Amino acid sequence: MENVAVVDVLYISLVCPYAQRVWIARNYKGLEAEIEVVPIDIRDKPQWYMEKVYQPGRVPCLEHNGKVMGESLDLLYYLDDYFTGPQLLPEVRKKLVGTDPGALQTASEITTCTAVLSSQDLLSLGGLLGWPVSEVNMDMRLCANWV
Repeated sequence: MENVAVVDVLYISLVCPYAQRVWIARNYKGLEAEIEVVPIDIRDKPQWYMEKVYQPGRVPCLEHNGKVMGESLDLLYYLDDYFTGPQLLPEVRKKLVGTDPGALQTASEITTCTAVLSSQDLLSLGGLLGWPVSEVNMDMRLCANWV
């Protein structure tokens, strides 16, 4: 019998800024091989996602070692605590979770980086991942309507 590596999964939507900041953090820490990215259509979430993965049905969501969790800032903390790579948030936040201005600033900077993704960037990313351009365009139009 062949050994199969357990793969951690990050569920995202290309147009969700909260999911984007966790996706950016995953890439910044060099975790592309350890954490697979699975896109979820936020307009039409698959039933299996809400039933078997994350009942609230929101993104981002990380599945790691049989544990499922959401909330982007919590996921940033989790990536720092359980995965190797550059620190995302200052060490002092472990003592002052949520009250350390440095941690909040870093999280804010990650969110700001997400905001600079243009529609062309999203189309390029979608093309690289083999996602149909029409779906990426539709997601971007829906996101624009929410603002």
